[in-house]
Amino acid sequence: MLSVLVLAYFLIGLTGVSFGLIGAGGAILIVPIMVYMMGIESGAATGYALPISLLVSGTGAWIARRQEQVDLARAVQFGVPTALSTFATRKLLVPQIPLTLFGLPKSSALMFGFALILVGASISMFFSNRVKSHEDAHPWTGTLLGLGVGLISGLFGIGGGFMIVPILVVFFGIDMKKAVGTSLTAVVMITALGFFAEFLNHPQLPWAFLGGVTVCAASGMVVGSVLRERVDSTGLKSGFKWFVLGVAVLVVGLEVWKLGSVPSF
Repeated sequence: MLSVLVLAYFLIGLTGVSFGLIGAGGAILIVPIMVYMMGIESGAATGYALPISLLVSGTGAWIARRQEQVDLARAVQFGVPTALSTFATRKLLVPQIPLTLFGLPKSSALMFGFALILVGASISMFFSNRVKSHEDAHPWTGTLLGLGVGLISGLFGIGGGFMIVPILVVFFGIDMKKAVGTSLTAVVMITALGFFAEFLNHPQLPWAFLGGVTVCAASGMVVGSVLRERVDSTGLKSGFKWFVLGVAVLVVGLEVWKLGSVPSF
């Protein structure tokens, strides 16, 4: 058991590297690690991921700002509506989700939904070259997309970087490196309000555990941010889509295995 926990913390450090490198991989990896390796219930794991993502994305956003890789106007355009939507979803909607959903336990239904969103984000990047970007898109476009991202962020306890990055690249034509820094800045706002909602619902949180996980992930974030400066945007874009798709396949496989291993009575 100890070896599994050591491996889990090491992998969490790698999620920070991923977060700094491609602007995604924070909560979308931390949640599965908590669920499948640390034995934390998925609902609790999505709540724990929010303060971790907040501090880690804050570290990354500060570094990206110093590297002049942040489009602040776009970050606010996505961050504010997404953050408000995340807060409302986490505070009002999540507590109302029934224990059984679509014939599945709540935890499994959430994880399958999580994987479906990952697949969608990955596919959008595979076909990004066929979509005409709109650098001069109407401001309401980002606002409306942000509200949708906030709903998903609130449901799954994630910052939404893996959705914001494709939107910035595919729909607004922003360079991949700047999209990563912009996404991290937006994620700070999103996870701040999401965590506030989670704290209002569950004020008793395992702060020591969260602190240890955050230190591991934030350390990886610094490494990933340095690596991002040395990798070309095309390589980052290609790595992003395969990374997100791989996580989706892994989550589905683990969830199917978990359901199949539950004895029937």
